Amino acid sequence: MARQAGPLKYKGTIGDVRHFKIKGLKGHFAGLKGGVDAERIKNGDEFVRTRENNNEFGGSAKAGKYLRQILSPIMKGVADARVTSRITALMKKINVEDGSEARGIRGILMTERKDLMKDFEFNSATNFERIFRSMFTLTVPEIRNNATLMVKGFDPQFHLNSPRGASHFRIIFAIASVSDYVFNALDNTYEPKIKDSGLLGLGYSGYLAINGDVSDLDLSAELPNATKPTESESLVVCIGVEFYQEVSSKFYLFATGNCLKIVDVK
Repeated sequence: MARQAGPLKYKGTIGDVRHFKIKGLKGHFAGLKGGVDAERIKNGDEFVRTRENNNEFGGSAKAGKYLRQILSPIMKGVADARVTSRITALMKKINVEDGSEARGIRGILMTERKDLMKDFEFNSATNFERIFRSMFTLTVPEIRNNATLMVKGFDPQFHLNSPRGASHFRIIFAIASVSDYVFNALDNTYEPKIKDSGLLGLGYSGYLAINGDVSDLDLSAELPNATKPTESESLVVCIGVEFYQEVSSKFYLFATGNCLKIVDVK
């Protein structure tokens, strides 16, 4: 794939070269059109490995969409433009670690590779540790259906990297039950192993002034109906910060500067 460096900027196809934009990236790109016939890829013996890779990539994309849907209430205004592809890449890393199934139908077993999910940033431009530098303690009981976040009191002027113009902020605290994704041979598709998984528990601080000291905070989050995750489900714990501007006693969310991170997976 080539990147256009000259003054001409256009989309479409000229000869065998097509020109296009990529969401989240600056500039215009070019690449050759065409490729191998789709029917040959679907049935040709020489494309067995390609079909395996395509199937697992599709499963990874579905697992990534599943995670995004669960966390969508807290991702708005926080995630970057390429979070979809980055989460899909994360799921593919987990996918290749499954040694229990044959290539092409390996599962996305998040319960077995929780370490790969931990520390994922939903906005690559706003690293959580760079934005929020106060001490906090996270507690998750063995039953894994709730969690507590205790934040030590701090001065936002020194422990918070806030965008210019922001007057207030909120701390986001969330837990989610996330099922492993497996291949269903009967339906020839990937699906969550636990069908009724995907529950979300939320806890928010109040709107806190950036120009004033913040007292100790105690936030809690609980899954709906105190549902206990199964052995095939992970409890994903997220912490984030949203910035606001107060105008006439109303708070307006900033479009930039916000952050969200998976801080633990149980």
